[in-house]
Amino acid sequence: MINIGLLAIFWAAASYMVVAVWRKIPLLLQVPQQLIEESFVTRPSRIKEYLDPVVDFFVHGRWRDVYYATLLRILHGVRLWLLRLERLTFRMLEALERRGESLAKTEERYWGEIKQWKHEVRQNGNSLPEKVMNPDPPPERNSKLSDSIN
Repeated sequence: MINIGLLAIFWAAASYMVVAVWRKIPLLLQVPQQLIEESFVTRPSRIKEYLDPVVDFFVHGRWRDVYYATLLRILHGVRLWLLRLERLTFRMLEALERRGESLAKTEERYWGEIKQWKHEVRQNGNSLPEKVMNPDPPPERNSKLSDSIN
């Protein structure tokens, strides 16, 4: 019973479609040919609108401009980084030279004091000062630390 009902609905809809097309054919034949040809001219899709510039970008070789500009930017950054590194190295070298000069002055003063001490007349005779005879003992080495290093 259900099959017969569905079949009846199908035949009714198909027959109505045939009648509608049968009525529209004479109206469609009255449409001028020029209007029909103009209606088939389609506008480009949105995908094509976005895809055409991309295709032109690669076809006309504009990607090289972007490549070279990017390469220039990277090389400029590397150059700046190397200049900063060179400046840092120069400052470290200057600091080492200043420290070396101050150590040289300290060492010169030390040896000058030793020479002066040797030549000055001592009140106690030729004996050495007590600090020289009884120096502070050297700091003890941590045996665990020295074993782990060796």
